[in-house]
Amino acid sequence: MKSFFKIFSVSFLFLTIVCFLLPASAFAEVFISQNITEDTIWTKAQSPYLVLNKITVSREATLTVEPGVVVKFKEDSSIKIFGSINAMGNQTDKIVFTSYYDDEYGGNTDWAEESFEDTEEEESTPTEATPQEGNNETEEEESTPTSSAPQEGNSDEPEEIENIIPQAGDWKEIYIEQSENSSFDNIVIRYAKYAMTIYNSEIDIRNIDVEYGFTAFDVNAYSLVKAFNINIRNMIDDSIVLYENSLFEIENLSIENTDADSAIVLFNKAFLSVENINIKNGTGSGIVLFNESTIDLANGEISGFDYAGIEDYEGDESWGENKILLSKIEIKDNDYGLAIYSDKSIYGIEKSSIYDNKLFGIESYSSLNYDFSGIWWGDKTGPYNELFNGEGLGNKVTDNIIFEPFLTAPPSDNIPLIIIPGITGSYLYKDYDDKEEIWPNLIKMIVPLDDNYLSNLALDTEGKENINFPIQVGDIIRNAKLDTLLIKKESHVFDYFINYFLENGYTEDVDLFVFPYDWRFGNTDTALLLNRKINRIMLDTGAEKVDIVSHSMGGIVAKTLIKDYGSEKINKIVFLGTPHLGAPKGAKTLLYGDDMGIKTLYESLSILNPNRIKIISQNMPSIYELMPGKKYFEKAGEYLANINKNLFGNESITPLGYTQSKILLKEKELNQNMIDSAESLHDSIDGIDFKDIDVTNISACGSPTIGKIEISPEIQIGPFKKKEDFRVKFTNGDTTVPLGSANGTDAKGRYFVDGVSHGTMPSAGSVPSFVYKIIKDQEVALGGDFGDTEGVCNKIEGDVLSKHSPINIHIYDESDNHAGPDENGDIQNNIDGVVYETIGDTSFIFLPKGKNFKIVGDATADGEFDLAIESISGDDVLSTKYWQDVEININSKIKMEINTSDDDSDLLLDLAGDGNFETKLSEYETLDKNESYLDFAYQKFIDENQVSVDDTAGGKTFGYLLKKKEDLEIEHITYNPQQLLNTINDIKIFAKNLQVENDNQNKSEINEKQDTGEEVESIQNNPLVASAGNTKIKIRLGMIVFSVSVLLLIIVAIKKYYFKVK
Repeated sequence: MKSFFKIFSVSFLFLTIVCFLLPASAFAEVFISQNITEDTIWTKAQSPYLVLNKITVSREATLTVEPGVVVKFKEDSSIKIFGSINAMGNQTDKIVFTSYYDDEYGGNTDWAEESFEDTEEEESTPTEATPQEGNNETEEEESTPTSSAPQEGNSDEPEEIENIIPQAGDWKEIYIEQSENSSFDNIVIRYAKYAMTIYNSEIDIRNIDVEYGFTAFDVNAYSLVKAFNINIRNMIDDSIVLYENSLFEIENLSIENTDADSAIVLFNKAFLSVENINIKNGTGSGIVLFNESTIDLANGEISGFDYAGIEDYEGDESWGENKILLSKIEIKDNDYGLAIYSDKSIYGIEKSSIYDNKLFGIESYSSLNYDFSGIWWGDKTGPYNELFNGEGLGNKVTDNIIFEPFLTAPPSDNIPLIIIPGITGSYLYKDYDDKEEIWPNLIKMIVPLDDNYLSNLALDTEGKENINFPIQVGDIIRNAKLDTLLIKKESHVFDYFINYFLENGYTEDVDLFVFPYDWRFGNTDTALLLNRKINRIMLDTGAEKVDIVSHSMGGIVAKTLIKDYGSEKINKIVFLGTPHLGAPKGAKTLLYGDDMGIKTLYESLSILNPNRIKIISQNMPSIYELMPGKKYFEKAGEYLANINKNLFGNESITPLGYTQSKILLKEKELNQNMIDSAESLHDSIDGIDFKDIDVTNISACGSPTIGKIEISPEIQIGPFKKKEDFRVKFTNGDTTVPLGSANGTDAKGRYFVDGVSHGTMPSAGSVPSFVYKIIKDQEVALGGDFGDTEGVCNKIEGDVLSKHSPINIHIYDESDNHAGPDENGDIQNNIDGVVYETIGDTSFIFLPKGKNFKIVGDATADGEFDLAIESISGDDVLSTKYWQDVEININSKIKMEINTSDDDSDLLLDLAGDGNFETKLSEYETLDKNESYLDFAYQKFIDENQVSVDDTAGGKTFGYLLKKKEDLEIEHITYNPQQLLNTINDIKIFAKNLQVENDNQNKSEINEKQDTGEEVESIQNNPLVASAGNTKIKIRLGMIVFSVSVLLLIIVAIKKYYFKVK
């Protein structure tokens, strides 16, 4: 048994060594020496195939080469295709055509020819190649075959094997003539003199690698070649040669390391078209043209050649012009970018660059002046030319090259993108004195009572600035930083947005541009500047169109641009939070002032005095153009309303239509010309036709936003004066622009993002990536905060506090964050979701649902305060709590807690301000859903069943019972019945005294008549006359009493109800 295993082991070892020593070709190879006259398949199983001489595929035959086949050629051997060839490899099994001596593919076959000759002498009938299945074999004499005659090689290895190194030109070519159905895919061709010679044929070739040869493609005589992914390297002659009306179309061409006069040469009306070209490193030139030839190249570079990137030769007079068409081509790192020797060429260059060439960017020996404007020359100063641009730092050009205008930045594949900020979105500086920053100048904003510097922004009644105090525009506000000892704040406006685009292939001032502007002026003036900016960008970049992303009022600027200058220059527009139809905040700013969103812009740091903004905005056309236009009323409804009252305090709300609103604004002494101009602008752009522009509109929502302002007008009757007062109604929006206006334009794409505030929208959350995908035509992902319907927007739910009294209201959340006036009177708001709006002395505060808040108030004067709390859900008022006529003095304080789990809330009053909240103002009754407290009157009462919070103070618990007005009795109108009765009694006493005085006066008159001798007896004795005289006096006294009483009642009613603010 042991001897068996010993014998087996030794035998196995011997066989292993023999197999290892034998060359791979010793196992299988097929020799090809005769023509192919019938359909034939070369299989991977019989590979490699060794071609010993020049063979042909006849016109009626098709040669099919399977994936993975290796075909090796002896010196000067070739294969000529007159029929067709289908050599279709794949990525894992490529088909290889190479030299006999190339051991890298098919093993070492250097000795195979000798083995074939020995076999040929011994055998009279060679083994045939595998015929196409289904075809009948041709009847021929076996002794003289005319078909392909592959021979199985003899496995006997010659005594000595000489390892021959393969070289370029070891074999001749694959020659294709008049073939219409040939195709190649995933092919490697090595060491050929002409890898493919194509004559008068139409073929498709894909994924071809050619290396270590003379010429890769020699295309002749009306041939049409369509190619994809051609890689050529290490050639020692022209890599591609095109002749005589041949057309070579290539997608993705790479040529590297050419040791020849040129990498590509064209003769006699040849045409080369390449999409994505990369030609690098050669001892001659990249491309040379002769005799009416054309190159059309897009995307790529020609670099690293010892002479020129492109040489242009005219040829004799019988030929027409060469055409050189370049798009997004870089010609660099050659001795010469272009060398021109032609007087009749045509150049079409766009978005291309000629730079870093050692001697010349372009050297022209032509008598013509060729136009190469719109080129990037490697420096923003343009090309150097001693005569025409001695300051240019770019590549040098000869005098007969027209180079202006030139690109000031490298061209980009991206369509240039312009970012347009909204109102207040650009820095403004003095263009005089110390050139100080005026807007925003956060340091000055936080200094109490030091906002007079903003007066520099005011315009005259014609909307023009003082020529002695001009303002200069800086950059857009990318982010806002306030870094002081006390305050460190940073807010992101455009910085995250811009950075996202820069991180994803854009370059600022190359294909991404910002458009800062003086936002005080009208949008028509700004659109003019934007049009100039676009023209400059298109000129500098060679772009035909631009993309626009506009935020807030920037969208109005863009729409005005389209109105005035057309849509032809714009590819895409993305609107972010644009008040397409206007916003009530525009009117609020002009009428009552506003903080301009600074508390949103700078993360709840409200440091801008609304009154100052009201003053400086009165003649700013841009603010007027942000007011709602006519279409706002159609889409979102009225935004202004009058509160009307009769003498008994009954109130009604009258919404104002567009015309009525316009009249009210003019009555407020706003700039009438600017009102009319804003109306004209809205009429022209609110329904604008975007034509072929790809428009996307993104609206932010889910935040309480001013939707309506109700105005109770100022009234004075006699000694009584009622100040103008207000109510605010919130609607869904982005804290500045109501959703109805932000969504009020035609758009191909319409999206909504929830919970994003207006001021920081461009850089918020996933907004930058969402916009990027839209610009780049990528699929956007919906979900989370983004949606394509308003259904993604959270409903506005919470409590709205409104106070109309001499008291400051402060809000604190559970983390003790604050919203309310600071020590300087500026509104601070550090609570997420809380909105704190003010109009004059009136405050309106939105507290979001689901959070607990503490309310603290401190009086600012003696008087009475009112407080209303409306619980809202969307546009519905679910319930209302109301406190009215609470008497306070300047020391008084109030506090209250709003708990989301408890609807009952008591308002506690510290009347003396000593820290002892002795009085509880209970809320006893609430209104039903959508009932307004405007429809109710309030009766003060004392609840004797409850004791004071502090018994020693002797206070009583009292509240305010809600009763419908129609149920009120007349005694409820009486201000103080006993006081009124006492006053009337005083009037009666006064009247009686007045009557006694009249009686005495009558007696006196009678006595006088007696003294004069006049007849008095008849008067005294005539009862009718005497009675009439007394009656007149009594009637007169009664009228006086009645009139005074009624007047007093009216005055009391007016004071109590008509002037009462709720």
